[in-house]
Amino acid sequence: RSFMLIGTKYGLLVDTGDGKINVRELASQITHQPLAVACTHPHADVTGCNKDFTFLYINSWDRPKFEDIQFPIDYTWYLEPPQPTQAESDQRTPFKEVSAGDLCEMGGRSLRVIETPGHTKRSISFLEEAGGILFVGDTLCSRPVELLDEDSDLGEYIGTLEMLQVICKGTRKRPPVKTIYCDHGELEVPVSMIDDMLKLALDIEAGKAKVSSTYIDSVTDKKVKVYRNGQASIAMPA
Repeated sequence: RSFMLIGTKYGLLVDTGDGKINVRELASQITHQPLAVACTHPHADVTGCNKDFTFLYINSWDRPKFEDIQFPIDYTWYLEPPQPTQAESDQRTPFKEVSAGDLCEMGGRSLRVIETPGHTKRSISFLEEAGGILFVGDTLCSRPVELLDEDSDLGEYIGTLEMLQVICKGTRKRPPVKTIYCDHGELEVPVSMIDDMLKLALDIEAGKAKVSSTYIDSVTDKKVKVYRNGQASIAMPA
């Protein structure tokens, strides 16, 4: 799944799906503006079309994983002036490294970077503050959130959920979050899912949660256990 926002200068996609659909071609039918990608994390099912783009916002800590993806050498544009020569472009990577609090600018609108570890250690989310819209990648979804990576961490995920609770309430200068978009399952999940997910994660940590089902992971061929609480569910290694 991929989300597209259009500013006055650039079009920005949040993730690029699994590669089964040509996301760049579709985006080019919507806008003729230069296109960039804001990447939530480096899993194959959300970076499938990254190779078709020449500017990507990434968490700097995940750069080695993103560099495993092959990118075109012919950079046709670059967000930061001055415009590089072809020789300079050939030596550049397509990455713009970002961290918590940074802005991904589009002209007239922007996304603020939020570090949301848990699903992966360096997952990031993107908040359009003016519209109260949050793009969370795989940090939340209507199907089980997978904490299956070698660097997935339940404790960090609990911290992320506690932080999202605060962010979603808004401030005097920023409206509360009204819409949360995710990469899998239902397109949108309710803000109240954060509360259910946090309670579930805390119960798992305390040994109070009961396993509701199990399955064999198709990638690792290892057994996975699933915990549930209302609209929230978490998958972890058995």
